[in-house]
Formats: sequence, C-alpha cells, structure tokens
Amino acid sequence: MRSTLVRRRVLLQVQRYLRHYYSTTSSKHGEALAEYRVTKEDTDDTITDTVRPYFERQEPLVLRDLLSNNATNQRAMTELLPNWDFWQRTVDESTDCHVELGGNYASEKSQTVDVPFREFLEYLQYFEDRFGRTPSQSQAEELPQFTDLIYMAQNDLFDEIHPFIDIPSLTKTLGEQQSLYSTMIWMGPHGCVSPLHFDPLDNLLLQFVGTKQFLLCPPTSPVPPGNQPNTSSWDPSSLDDENHNSNLQVQHSTLNAGDAIYIPKKWYHHVATVETSVSINTWFR
Repeated sequence: MRSTLVRRRVLLQVQRYLRHYYSTTSSKHGEALAEYRVTKEDTDDTITDTVRPYFERQEPLVLRDLLSNNATNQRAMTELLPNWDFWQRTVDESTDCHVELGGNYASEKSQTVDVPFREFLEYLQYFEDRFGRTPSQSQAEELPQFTDLIYMAQNDLFDEIHPFIDIPSLTKTLGEQQSLYSTMIWMGPHGCVSPLHFDPLDNLLLQFVGTKQFLLCPPTSPVPPGNQPNTSSWDPSSLDDENHNSNLQVQHSTLNAGDAIYIPKKWYHHVATVETSVSINTWFR
C-alpha cells in the first residue's frame, strides 16, 4: 500500500515537473519557431541556401533531422555520443571540464568549478540510475533537487571528439568573415537550464543526444535585465507566470536528437534540458 502511494506521489511530481519544462510550448508563450525538415535529397549547399534568407533577416530557424542528412553526424548521434563508454574510451583521462553545480548559472546558489571529465561521466551514470534519462523514468521517490544537478555547460569541444562530427558548412559561408569563432559542447541531465540570455555572435546548435526546450525573444524585446549585461531575470519556464510580459514576442520549439537550430546574434534564448542531453554548438561570424 505504501509503495503504491509513494509511486502515485512520484508520478504527480513527474507530471508537475514535465509541465514546468514543457510549459514554454503553450500558446501563452507565443508562436512556434519557423522550421525546415531536411530530407535525403538535401545537400550542404541546399541547406545553406535554406538558412541564408533567415540569416540575412536575422530570424531563427529550426532544422529538423539535419544530423541524419550526414553520415558522420548520423553515426555520432546514434552509436557514439549516447554511449558513455565511448566518451570514457575517447577523451583523455587527464581532461578536466568546468561544470555548473546546481545546473543553472543564474541561481545565486550555483557555482562553477573544474572537475575531471571522467568524474562528470560517473555523475551522469549515477544520475540516470537514480532519476532516469527523463523524469518519467525516475526510480527515486523524489525528483532531482538543485543539489542533484550538475551541468557541463559551454566547454570547448574536446579535441578527441572533433573527428567524429561534421560541422555544417553554412557556419563557414554565411558570416561576413566566413569563419568559426568557437565550437562548444554542453552535457547534462534533465533539469539543467541555460537562463534567458543573448550571445554576440550567430549560433548553430546541433542536438546529438536527448531533448531540449528552446524559447527565443528578438533583440528588441523589453525583457527585464539580469545580473549580467546579456542576461534577463525573467524565467519563462516558471510555474508562476505572473511576471510574463505579453509584449515579448516569444517563439518556442522542442529539439530532439538529430535536430538543429540557428539562433541569430543578440536573440534572447532560454534552454531547458528535458532529457539527458549532448549538444554541440558553433558561434560563427
């Protein structure tokens, strides 16, 4: 009887948790982002031509199934990057990474520290054993708390991983300087968040593993300022929506493994991890 009640309580928590992170898909948070579904007939050139008008207008675009169009990225998405053993075999054991304790750098309680990458992999395995890759798979009697979350956010992509992925050529042809500025990797479990902020460069994010929820606002949006020049204090995924501003022109989308998103420079974006995730992004100019 007790186990049934506990299970029911956990399921109710899971439902609330999912509403929290999927709430940005609601109509109260604006319109769905424009998207294009990549097919096997597409080439690197046709994909670049598809993105070009959005780049010129500085408007975001979701590219569905982009990674499946490329054999290298398809293999990375399906065979390599979802496998923690692959990371352990491939990345040098002496490699460190910086992580956000608490999974959200906007929190006053959050800390950024350097840890051995292998220890972070052990953490991911422990987290998944306890809480699952998604909230609905949790074996725990409660959902992860702030102290359970560790996010490997905005690290330079490890040198050993570069040969296993293929960055789309649009990042080297659309910018004024036609060059990549940096390529970064993001890894973390469900519950991790990148709070509302903007970046000074155009961005292409490739979703290799898991699911993320994106919410974007144009640069002219009257968002409340945050504690840094490029951040906002507004939390669009909050269950308490009293601070929501209907003038923000919000757009949203859910990215699954294989999808990508072009985010123009200075567009505000909020990103919530809803399933254990590996993302690689490039800023270009």
